Amino acid sequence: DTDVPVVSALHVRAFALWARLSGKVPRIAVVKGRCFAGNAVIAGCSDLIVATADASIGMGGPAMIAGGGLGQVAPDDVGPAAVQASNGVLDVVVADEAAAVAVTRTLLGYFRGPRPAPAAPADQTALRTLVPERERRAYKVQPIIQTLCDPGSVTFLREKFAPEMCTALAHLDGHPVGIIANNTMYA
Repeated sequence: DTDVPVVSALHVRAFALWARLSGKVPRIAVVKGRCFAGNAVIAGCSDLIVATADASIGMGGPAMIAGGGLGQVAPDDVGPAAVQASNGVLDVVVADEAAAVAVTRTLLGYFRGPRPAPAAPADQTALRTLVPERERRAYKVQPIIQTLCDPGSVTFLREKFAPEMCTALAHLDGHPVGIIANNTMYA
């Protein structure tokens, strides 16, 4: 009978509510410690993921892995932050919970619209030496972004993933901006 509704164990109210927030509010997951199964689904469906260096994220935890006949795995070995960051799963990795709260506040600030522009613009004279005169020379793009944007307003995303690309959120003359730049230090 084709009129029978399909019911899944993944048909969970929390997942549906989280999905409905997409495009309406910034969904930022903060992961400290171990995050497996449903919690990892919620984190994975977020717009941004902030994790502490001791985080471990996996769609299945040790019990699920063992139940699937794949052996015993320590919880911290399932999906350590260092591995997940280089895979592009984590947007920002910080040292501890206090840093995670601070960077999350900063990230939320980008979605609140313009803020007052700095009283004095950032000193741009450093750009004379940051960008080489010879166009075939490699150079670090992060200091250029930090020099162009409002002081202290830049948050680099996924720094361990695709190092040839630099992505960031920042404020430019008080306006929130997203930045994508080619990092010439990597081929």
